[in-house]
Amino acid sequence: MTATSKNPNISVAPSNTDKGIKVTILSIVTNLVLIVLKLIGGTVGHSYALIADAMHSLSDVATDIGVYFALTVSSKPKDRNHRYGHGKVDNYVAHIIGVILVIFSLAMAYETAKAFYFHDDKTTPGIIAIVMAFISIIVKEALFQITIRTGKEMKSKSLVANAWHHRSDAFSSIAAMIGIGIAVIWPKLHSMDELMGFLIALFVANVGKSIAWDSFKVMIDTSPSEEFLKEVSQIACGIKGVEDVHDIRARFYASAIFIDMHVSVEPEITVKEGHDIAKQVEKKLLSHFTDVVDVTIHIDPRKNKIYQK
Repeated sequence: MTATSKNPNISVAPSNTDKGIKVTILSIVTNLVLIVLKLIGGTVGHSYALIADAMHSLSDVATDIGVYFALTVSSKPKDRNHRYGHGKVDNYVAHIIGVILVIFSLAMAYETAKAFYFHDDKTTPGIIAIVMAFISIIVKEALFQITIRTGKEMKSKSLVANAWHHRSDAFSSIAAMIGIGIAVIWPKLHSMDELMGFLIALFVANVGKSIAWDSFKVMIDTSPSEEFLKEVSQIACGIKGVEDVHDIRARFYASAIFIDMHVSVEPEITVKEGHDIAKQVEKKLLSHFTDVVDVTIHIDPRKNKIYQK
């Protein structure tokens, strides 16, 4: 006998989607403006570091788009062709974005490393580059505060992760401003700007790798940790009527977790009693784990000696 979650619309999207979408749109517009300002400041101010930092802002736009898709597409109810909903769309988009970020960032790292190695004659970075980097730090920290507050309020992992991406952009702007500042104060050390540009490009490449790898793990139905599975077993075994728990499996689905498991009960009880026990286990797991959205339970009779061959 199998008992499954009766939720007619398994949703992996957070609540209050409209508010999250508004914050994400604000982030997209802000980041696009910052990219233009950094590119202008980096080009006019002759700063490799600021141009590399603009690439990092581009990674923020890419993440924003992924979050936007996550909040809009995954909130759609399941249909005949998508029995588990639409949550994985976000993972496929995020994986593609991560790969693109790695490619572009490594290309930027190559250009800055080549300039550093060959000691190309280069004009000392201008004050405008420092000003643009400083503006970026202030704006990105403000975006971090707005996004992290909204993400926690909505219990949205994608928004919270995006908030930390904003802060990482602020950190890269700080690194760029340091490199540019050193080159401005000590013109002979203009190579520090190129060095910072190289380090920032590698940092962005690592961000892209993390996005691509994390989304890929979900796409191939990676299981949560052994600790998580043990906790599921302990909770289920604490329900009255549960004699044993075995064959527990769980997998990530977008930002959510699906569980299926076998629960052993006394063989003499009725089908209804067994079903009620399964529903109690399901209810307990759904209330205990905020990430769990679906539980499938197979009821088995406990193996007494009388039933063994």
